[in-house]
Amino acid sequence: MNQAAARPASLRVRNVRLPDGRAVDVAIEDGLFKSFAPAARGGGEGSSLVGAGRLMLPGLVEAHTHLDKTLWGLPWRPNSAGPRLIDYIENERRVRREIDVPVGTRAAGLLERMISLGSVYVRSHVDVDPEIGLSSAEALLDLREKVRGRCHLDLVAFPQFGMLINPGTAELMEESLKLGVDAMGGIDPAGIDRDANRHLEFVFGAAVRHGKRIDIHLHDGGDLGAWQIGMIADLTEANGLAGRVMISHAYCLGTLEPGRLDPLAQRLADLGISILTSAPAEGHIRRSQR
Repeated sequence: MNQAAARPASLRVRNVRLPDGRAVDVAIEDGLFKSFAPAARGGGEGSSLVGAGRLMLPGLVEAHTHLDKTLWGLPWRPNSAGPRLIDYIENERRVRREIDVPVGTRAAGLLERMISLGSVYVRSHVDVDPEIGLSSAEALLDLREKVRGRCHLDLVAFPQFGMLINPGTAELMEESLKLGVDAMGGIDPAGIDRDANRHLEFVFGAAVRHGKRIDIHLHDGGDLGAWQIGMIADLTEANGLAGRVMISHAYCLGTLEPGRLDPLAQRLADLGISILTSAPAEGHIRRSQR
């Protein structure tokens, strides 16, 4: 059944708590919030749900995931990777070759679980490289259409195994944008691709050519990471992409002294560059650089 057709035109949610503690009745018309009134006893016109004093929250956002990598629903596997970032990447490549369950099936299982728990916006990076081509991107683009109306699935083309050091990846990344992937990704322009200038120039150039946003994985720590953040800020400003760039992880920010961090953070704020991090321990950053 069509989700929109199944939704009542008028709905009243009775006696729910807002984050500020108020108990309210919520009127919804044609899928939009119409009013919030003090909770009243008794029923109301049209369809209604009883909140019973439960907390009512906005839809949840999962701002960084990799649906194409999930092993959700598969037998448990122990972690077989070594301690370095490159070990994780190579282990992931081996595991991917061993899995015979299609990307679309695995991704759909995890996404449906996210939706059931309240996630209405999910940003997923999706691997693009010569070995898998565009197949994972195509599977997640198809999944995006299937969940439309229940969840906004935002997709980022991601060169997990490097872009410049993995010939053919850059061209496939750009092809994925033409297919409809929402944002251009990148990964450790210096630490993995070994040429920050070329890597970032291509990422920003492709984003501008196709009118896309940018989301770059940056694990490099210390001065190397901070230098690359400065480059990203320069290119954001030069290309008029303020408010359209995100840096994922950005572990280096957790290791900088305030005198170095504060002006860099202010520049990021001025350009609307978002940071999405998991804030790992410093030891993890050091291992990833070996």
